[in-house]
Amino acid sequence: MRAPRAAVVRTPAWLLDGQGRVVHGPVADSHGGKGHETPVGDFVVQRKDRYHVSREFEGAKMPYAVFFDGNGRAFHQGTLDRQSAGCVRLEEAAAKRFFEFLNPNDRVQIVP
Repeated sequence: MRAPRAAVVRTPAWLLDGQGRVVHGPVADSHGGKGHETPVGDFVVQRKDRYHVSREFEGAKMPYAVFFDGNGRAFHQGTLDRQSAGCVRLEEAAAKRFFEFLNPNDRVQIVP
C-alpha cells in the first residue's frame, strides 16, 4: 500500500511524497484574503475536477481543482495577483502538477 502523499502550503507551497521528501516546489501561491482566510490545519483531498466551474462565484473557472475540505476550498489554477475567497491559487504549471500528483485521501497541510 502506498503512503499518502501530501501537499504543504504556507507560501510557497510544496508537494511531498509519502516519506516526507519534497518532490515539487517550492512554488508561488496565493491564498484567502482578509475575512476569507484559507483555513490552517490538516485536511484530506476529497475530489478532483480538471475543468471545474464555480457555482458559488458566478461561473469562475477553477482549472485543475483539487478539493481539500467540505466547504469548496481547493488548489487550482488562478491569478496570484490578488488573494482568493479561501482557495489556494497556483500558476498553471504548478496547478497541473498538484492535480496530477494528488489523489483522494492524500493529506493536505495548510500551515500559517
